[in-house]
Amino acid sequence: MCYGVAAQLLVVPFVTYPFVWIFDIDTDRISEPARELSDKATSPLGVVAIIITVGLLAPVAEELFFRGLLYGSIRKKETLQSPKVIVWTSVIISSAIFSAIHFQLLLFPALFVVGMIFALIYERSQRLALAIWAHVGFNATTLFSLLVLD
Repeated sequence: MCYGVAAQLLVVPFVTYPFVWIFDIDTDRISEPARELSDKATSPLGVVAIIITVGLLAPVAEELFFRGLLYGSIRKKETLQSPKVIVWTSVIISSAIFSAIHFQLLLFPALFVVGMIFALIYERSQRLALAIWAHVGFNATTLFSLLVLD
């Protein structure tokens, strides 16, 4: 989980904030989809449902698909390229699809970097569980900021 929290602490100041500043984007537009989700938590049961869905189920499902299936399939392709080229091609393609599938154009750069971090965690460790826990940590910090700090 600490990798996910660290990813959040790195991505927000070094990717999201510069992107917002360079393109003069209203920060409320970036957090709007997440706020819409947190606004649906109008009861304790709603909060629990969001925590389970966003905090646990989504990271497991997304990591199984994006790192386990997609990244793994690209990574295993037979090619004459060097291993580093194969790894980076796999990281970039799986991360681009990961960020695109979230349908949040303003968060694409940040989600792309986060996807790369999760893919590199998986590549280095060869353990999908570490990428899942990193994703859980990342989503947990987002949920905390939306449900507790907002």
